[in-house]
Amino acid sequence: MFRLLVRGHRNEDIARLLVLGESTVKSHVQHLYQKLGVRDRVQVVIYAYENGLVQPGRGWDSLDGTTSSTEKGRWEFMSAAGDTRRAAS
Repeated sequence: MFRLLVRGHRNEDIARLLVLGESTVKSHVQHLYQKLGVRDRVQVVIYAYENGLVQPGRGWDSLDGTTSSTEKGRWEFMSAAGDTRRAAS
């Protein structure tokens, strides 16, 4: 859930990727905000950077610990989640 939030996915996208209801995703997102002490998605991304979970200059790949290009990393993640369409840049 955290990775998908940091990557900029909407609740409906997360629900589809994780095969959950949108209300369930919304609930999980709110709990994540509470646990991290943040108020919105922007602050989740800031939290990820400030805590070394995403490294500047490495794109989204640093979130997964891979060294592939950003687009390849996003596509691999989407494919692994069962999504057959290409991730938008």
